Amino acid sequence: MVALLAAIPLLAAAYLLLSDDGDEVPGVDDGPVPATREAAADFLDRYVDGDGRVVRHDQGGDTVSEGQSYALLLAQVAGDRERFDRVWEWTRSNLLRPDGLLASHADAGRVIDRNPASDGDLVTAWALLRAPGPRADELRRAGRRMAGAVLEREIAAPPGPGLLAAGPWATGQPASLNPSYWALPAFAALGEEAGDGRWEELGAASVAMIGALTDEGRLLPPDWARADGAAVSASASPNGDPPEVQYGPDAQRVVVWLASSCEPAAGAAGRSRERDRLIDEAARLDAAHPTYYGAAWVALGRALLTTDLLGGCGAQARPG
Repeated sequence: MVALLAAIPLLAAAYLLLSDDGDEVPGVDDGPVPATREAAADFLDRYVDGDGRVVRHDQGGDTVSEGQSYALLLAQVAGDRERFDRVWEWTRSNLLRPDGLLASHADAGRVIDRNPASDGDLVTAWALLRAPGPRADELRRAGRRMAGAVLEREIAAPPGPGLLAAGPWATGQPASLNPSYWALPAFAALGEEAGDGRWEELGAASVAMIGALTDEGRLLPPDWARADGAAVSASASPNGDPPEVQYGPDAQRVVVWLASSCEPAAGAAGRSRERDRLIDEAARLDAAHPTYYGAAWVALGRALLTTDLLGGCGAQARPG
């Protein structure tokens, strides 16, 4: 429970951005950027080893592809190109599979689970395609290859809707879906980079499906869902742990992705003062009870909801 404390006010901050009442969010300026870069650097200092492995110290010292992808984005936010390169080299050397996707789980010396998790693949491809500097062409090629592998191997199979499944193992009938993997700013950025309309379709389908799963925002989103043909419903985790439908640590990311999206149906101008107060509260909770997940989402939340450092529209005023 302590590990989730920082996510609670961060989630509330994202809900405020999705609300169409209250103060308008002003245009992006330099105000939130220093705090955002400091939060990104703090995550990197606390959880990235010298060789580029992201270590979940509070979860047994293991590593997941999700964490590597977060570190790549946050190294860009922090302007730390050297650390970006180290994180990518460890990821490439230890997790990259022949099919262009990433093994999802490892420790210091071996892969524990070679099955990919599509959020790690998606966000890593996004980060690689954003890479600047002298290695940009090489990194962008790697990002395009990974993005292509996501489209080829991790989309739920017909006759269901075209949605990002939880991994290549999850694309059959029924397909296993994790709505919190649907990083809407990543879909938009990859579509713009690749000129491939399938990414735009994924974004629109994801927003529509989250609306259906939450009764247009009246219900909390589930950690997991399943697609049986065209019918999509909330479900328990595919491995049965927990054995019932729940709104938990995964689903808490859904609202942040929605609030940072430029999809017209995903959000509206929100209440910036309350948003900033809640993000600061999340940072205080993470300082008092440090966790990998809390630190990652304090930094990502600042970047996505208060700045344009990762693109998206979370910090922009939009009509309701």
